[in-house]
Amino acid sequence: MAFDSFADARSFADDPGLEADICIMGAGAAGITLASALADSGLRVCLLEAGGMDMDPVVEDASIVPDIGRPYDVTANRLRFFGGATNHWGGHCVRLEPDDFEPKDWIPMSGWPFGADTLAPYYRQAHAFLGLGEYEYDPAPVARALGTRLMPFDGPMLKSQLSRYRRVFYGDEYGPRLDKAANVRVVLYADVCDIRLGEASGETVSHVVVRSPAGNRFDVRARYFVLAAGGIEIPRMLLVANGQRPAGLGNENDLVGRYFQEHLMFKSGLLLPRDPADVLPLYLSEVPYGEIAVRCHLVLTAEAVRARRIGKFRSEFYSLPLRLRDLRALRSGRIDAADIAGLVSDPFGTARAYRCGSNARHDTYGLFNNIEQMPNPASRVSLRADKDAYGRPQAQLDWQITRQDHDCILAAHQVIAQEAGRIGFGRMRIEIDPEPEVFLDGVGGGGHHMGTVRMAEDPRRGVTDGDGRLHSVENLYVAGSALFPTGGYPNPTLTITAMAFRLSDHLKARAEREGLL
Repeated sequence: MAFDSFADARSFADDPGLEADICIMGAGAAGITLASALADSGLRVCLLEAGGMDMDPVVEDASIVPDIGRPYDVTANRLRFFGGATNHWGGHCVRLEPDDFEPKDWIPMSGWPFGADTLAPYYRQAHAFLGLGEYEYDPAPVARALGTRLMPFDGPMLKSQLSRYRRVFYGDEYGPRLDKAANVRVVLYADVCDIRLGEASGETVSHVVVRSPAGNRFDVRARYFVLAAGGIEIPRMLLVANGQRPAGLGNENDLVGRYFQEHLMFKSGLLLPRDPADVLPLYLSEVPYGEIAVRCHLVLTAEAVRARRIGKFRSEFYSLPLRLRDLRALRSGRIDAADIAGLVSDPFGTARAYRCGSNARHDTYGLFNNIEQMPNPASRVSLRADKDAYGRPQAQLDWQITRQDHDCILAAHQVIAQEAGRIGFGRMRIEIDPEPEVFLDGVGGGGHHMGTVRMAEDPRRGVTDGDGRLHSVENLYVAGSALFPTGGYPNPTLTITAMAFRLSDHLKARAEREGLL
């Protein structure tokens, strides 16, 4: 898709001297939402995107980030073109819970600088922006409307959580609005290579230096600047901007790039209901619901998390593809085409069923665990000696998994087992080794890069304040999940979008106070 008013930086003459009131760097979920919220505001907005409208190998090569810690395919989760990572987002939307914003004495550096009530009106805006239907996350009325029921875990330890799904490619969905907005200028192939402070005080950004793959360079000057380039690129941009501050911008307390967090994803465990009718489609896949889809997950309550002193836990379920009789047929060579299709579609589940013997049936839930990773300063993005095509140090990721992360799944499975037995639902097979050689060996991530430019009211605990402004740079802001002190269990896109709306209100109010509106 092409938009007539979008500019291509490759065609610019060197240093045309672009000017704006607000310069947003990065056109993913955060940047596009913020620019959309500022459209028609009366403020001149310049939205810079390092890529084009589609994947371009020349640009994508700049996304390569080596992992020097736990194996992690960083590059697969980063898309450098208009829309960013929303171009492969699954559309999963659910809010953070009230306790996610609260400090917890067993989770280091936890606690957001504001509570759930602060973000509540912006969640509603984000919900409408994404076209998610009625603002309802209680699964009971949705299950009734669908003519189904919920799993019977409704006590103080476990509950069903409803998620809404609508796959929105932000570039395609909201590009037309930006294209028509007279006050918004989108510049593609515009890679920000440096952030320069004004010479007078050194406390405000005067301009950013931009280069394109064609080799030309130019500056963008603005009153306010917003970094919205993702949880890997934002810390790199701040660390690379070390010409005037040797440690990089915002890094006075060595926090930039630290506390990298993911939503840990790990297949382990089996839940066997007594009654096969308790295997419910609403928990196994997305179910159509009006213009969107919905799905239920099993989560630990805030009370269970406090009692066990662990992170937040959510489990998706999948069903095993073959019954025991099919496995016997497989052993004897008597298996039909439908069984082979099932085998091919989920070889992991088939192998699990084979290993579990008589306990494994088609009416068994397999658990795909999604957990909140503990904030850890050793889990970090840093710079390496290798340079990219623009001469900037490349980023590298040292992703670390701790015993706390491992024990979260073990404790959660113990809770599920106890509750399943207590209410007579069935049995739980726990497969987490309490004393492993490697914590969560084979764990993956959801592509949710959080925490690397964390916010906190105390500069010793965060790079930015609660508005996303760098403590040490008066007019430089951050948008996106890099701000999250902790991640809870939800996919971060809905929260990223809500926070971008909140930042829009803040910037408009500040611009009005300072005479720009």
